[in-house]
This record gives sequence, C-alpha cells and structure tokens, in this order.
Amino acid sequence: MNPLAAIALAAAIAIGGLAFARRATSSSACCDSARPAARGGEPGRRMRNELTDVLGQRKLLQRLGPGLVHAFIFWGFCVLLPTILIAMIGIVDRHSTLAWLGHQGWYALLVDLFATLVLLGVAAALFIRKVQRPRRFEGATCAKPT
Repeated sequence: MNPLAAIALAAAIAIGGLAFARRATSSSACCDSARPAARGGEPGRRMRNELTDVLGQRKLLQRLGPGLVHAFIFWGFCVLLPTILIAMIGIVDRHSTLAWLGHQGWYALLVDLFATLVLLGVAAALFIRKVQRPRRFEGATCAKPT
C-alpha cells in the first residue's frame, strides 16, 4: 500500500465531502424557502410514480431531446458509480478491485458505453443551456437567503 496515495485519497475525499456539504446546505436553504407540497396517502401509488417518474425518467422524456440528454447523464452516473469505488481501491492497492464486479467484461463494456453517453449528454446539456437558452430555464436558480 502506497502511503502517499492513501493520504491523497483521504484529502480528495475530505475536499469532496466539504464541497458536498456546502452545496447541500445551499440546496437545503433553497428547499426550505419553498412552499410545502400537499402529500396525501396512497403510498403504493406514490411509490409507483417515483419509480416511473424518477428512475424511468417518464416526465423528462416528454421532451425527447432534452429528456434523452438528462437520461444519459442520470443513468450514466448510476452505472458509473461503482467505477469510482474501483478507482479508489486501485489508488490504495493497484492489484485490488471491487469484488466480483471489477473483473466483469460486460461491466467494462457498459462503463465505456455509459461514459460516452454521459460525455455526449453533458456536451448536449451545455449546448442547450448556453446556446439555445430555452425560456423554461429563466429564473431556474434559487436566490441566496438573506
């Protein structure tokens, strides 16, 4: 085990954790300033809606182009999440990997495919946001609380 690599990994995790905490605090303040949602019963229906709307990206796919861009990014990061763990393990010990998954050829192919889709999705999202500038994005940021 390389001690310098372990220290660098710990520093990267700490910096990432601090950046996450800062963004989470800002997002939480934005959510706290919103009106409460009226949520009723029917947990089965609500769970089905979460599965289809969030995981299935149903509402986003109503606009095919931007919906596919978002789906590529969302599902890409879901598929690529284990590669972050594999990379972190590899930094500390280059001969180790995530048990079972790190040695699967099909997963390596999936990672390559989704890494490409995420890259295309991010480029397309940047183009949509900065070049096309759809009106639906106007006022989409939350003002900082005073």
